[in-house]
Amino acid sequence: MVVIHLGPYHPDTPEVDIPIIDYSSREWREDEEEEELEYVLPPTSPGQLPNIIFGCSVFGYGIYAPEEVIKSDFPLRVIKYAMKVGVTAFDTSPWYHPSEIILGRVLADLRKDPKYKRESYTLITKVGKYGPTREDHTYDLEVVKKSVERSLKRLGTDYLDVVYLHDVEYIASGPFIPAGNPLPYLFSSSLHTSSSSHVNSTTINNNNNNDDDENVPSININNANNSNINDHTNSPIITTNNDNGNYNDINNTDSDSTPALPSTYLNPPYHPLGPGDLEILNSINLLRSLQRKGIIKSVGISGYPLPLLLRISLLILHQTGQPLDIVQTYAHQTLLNSSLSHYVHAFRYHAKVKQVISAAPLAMGLLTSHGGPTWHPVHSGHVKDVLEAMIEAKEVCERKGERLEDVAGRYGFRDVYQHETREQDGDGKGKEEKEGERIPVVVGCKSLEEFKGMLKDAKMAQGEEGREVEEEVREVFRRRGVEGYSWKNP
Repeated sequence: MVVIHLGPYHPDTPEVDIPIIDYSSREWREDEEEEELEYVLPPTSPGQLPNIIFGCSVFGYGIYAPEEVIKSDFPLRVIKYAMKVGVTAFDTSPWYHPSEIILGRVLADLRKDPKYKRESYTLITKVGKYGPTREDHTYDLEVVKKSVERSLKRLGTDYLDVVYLHDVEYIASGPFIPAGNPLPYLFSSSLHTSSSSHVNSTTINNNNNNDDDENVPSININNANNSNINDHTNSPIITTNNDNGNYNDINNTDSDSTPALPSTYLNPPYHPLGPGDLEILNSINLLRSLQRKGIIKSVGISGYPLPLLLRISLLILHQTGQPLDIVQTYAHQTLLNSSLSHYVHAFRYHAKVKQVISAAPLAMGLLTSHGGPTWHPVHSGHVKDVLEAMIEAKEVCERKGERLEDVAGRYGFRDVYQHETREQDGDGKGKEEKEGERIPVVVGCKSLEEFKGMLKDAKMAQGEEGREVEEEVREVFRRRGVEGYSWKNP
């Protein structure tokens, strides 16, 4: 008898009863309803995301907020306030249980008011991650389809604005990304010097009008063993030391050593490296079939390691002939690690990704006075160098009369644009001109007051105030050799 493993939040598991909160019986404080709004986001055009996206992982039990807060009127109060200030996009996932259920109930309550029409907000969710272990991740096509159907039901909608494959690094084929600075993998690749990306002419036609799910193009798993696949065996190896930059070797701070990546990791040709890559490609094709039916508006991937996200984005472009609509990473545009600002060019110009999203400007709570949750990879992995640097960073902020979370919040909201124009001055020195739309930032807050504080940080980030202390904190990380640190995931 074959035993099939189901993660705790797998769509085939029974739906758990969540206590129904009668939001209508709550008494709103008059000052909260009528207070003057200190910061309102600029209006968006149809199809455009706001500069700030509300991260609904805070509605998940045991993630950030205490369970009693999630079961209070906090979700309704904070979402209603978010909409008032222009934060009209909401990011959730089955993994953030019961976030989808809570968000759906709040929105159902708000829709009683005609001004909260479905088209007035953007719903972003994910498929594939149903628990914390590798075994809890699956991109099985039937499971993906069931997951989308369950999300539609939970969120009370007939379409989803964005669906990501959640944490693709748990499914993707190796080699895997070690802990350390992700920039050398980009800077040593051909992407860093070339100005355009050539799409392989041998692609799957993914733009047909066939709406039959059974006819979704499928990639043969035997292709993973094809001799044309990039062979990394004899490729030079990248370490995180670099003579031309401050890329310190801090891989040894991670207790589970992972071999360094080959220098050709991000170079063409872009073929599947194994069965996991093929699962990703086939799942993307399924989501795109739902996109053609209007059930999903945008299809993308989310995850943590930037080199892997970029490789998978390039793989999807070259194997399907169609770029991803959207890619989300997290904790990569922070005081500790600002690698996304370098990678965004490759995502946009080489992988042709239409929208890049940055989440977790506080590095999942690490860049706060309390140091983040105990489950954080830096805590659970006992990454001593980073933890000691955080203590000093906190002390630097306190001497300046600031909190680390406010300094980190401001930095995380500093403008990063979808693409940049690199030009040369007459004296040959490089000049970088930012253009295009800002990269939206996903933030979650455990209280309404915390959310208002985050909005204050976003407002301050539009000016020059606070840059000095931000730089002092970054100098702490440079001096201690942990600037640019990315933990290993998984």
